[in-house]
Amino acid sequence: MDNETIMTAQVSEGLVACSPFSGVCGLPERAVLELSGADRLGFLQGLISNDVRLLGVSQPAIFAALLNAQGRFLFDFFVFDGGEDRWLIDCDGSRAEALRTSLLRYRLRSAVTLEPRRDLGVAIGMDGGFADPRCDRLGRRVIGPRESLPLFDPNLFNQYETIRITQAIPDGTKDMVVEKSLLMENNYDQYHAIAWDKGCYIGQEITARMKYRGLVKHQLRCVQSAVELPPAGAPLLTDGIEVGVMTASRIQTERGWLGLALMRVKSAPD
Repeated sequence: MDNETIMTAQVSEGLVACSPFSGVCGLPERAVLELSGADRLGFLQGLISNDVRLLGVSQPAIFAALLNAQGRFLFDFFVFDGGEDRWLIDCDGSRAEALRTSLLRYRLRSAVTLEPRRDLGVAIGMDGGFADPRCDRLGRRVIGPRESLPLFDPNLFNQYETIRITQAIPDGTKDMVVEKSLLMENNYDQYHAIAWDKGCYIGQEITARMKYRGLVKHQLRCVQSAVELPPAGAPLLTDGIEVGVMTASRIQTERGWLGLALMRVKSAPD
């Protein structure tokens, strides 16, 4: 496919309005970890990008990321106040054990335990559970006994994916590159995953510097096209100049193809 053709399509510069999806859809590729123990707040607070002090006080769930020391993406996940002195972490099932290992590396003498809950699963819908803290158009996330959750429904999931892509919300390692991607370039600040006043966490200095010094050189955007969008990693060209790179998220809709691309910010410093 000629990538030059792609750039004749519209590239969204803001959020595009879209309707909420309907129904309930199980997410078998998600996993649940349980974090418990008296030191769980202090332990997690110094590691992740969001403020865990919000849990159970002003909101039942937060969305956050774990970075490396250079401020690069490692994992993202939801943390849900599960009651009874425990928090539940809704994460990518294919990387759940890697996340657990990475967090426990910092446990030292903290009184915490972090264990997989293979009996629990995750679903999305418009009722129950907790509101998706990234965007209200994404409905609600439900954590419950895996055998009682609804099955995966591809039609409902496509409705959800259309909203996510249209709102330029990345899907973890599907759209992000581990140890390379930056939160500020991938809209994590717009979707409530970064607490700017919480104090230090791993990678905080680099993330804050990008915000306050205006160092963002690329931005994740929704790309719309009448023809099929190219695969992840394909450059997007205009007048022979590369202006962006496709990520993995793309979907065919009644309006044509929608996808996510990391686009060059014209006003960014070299």
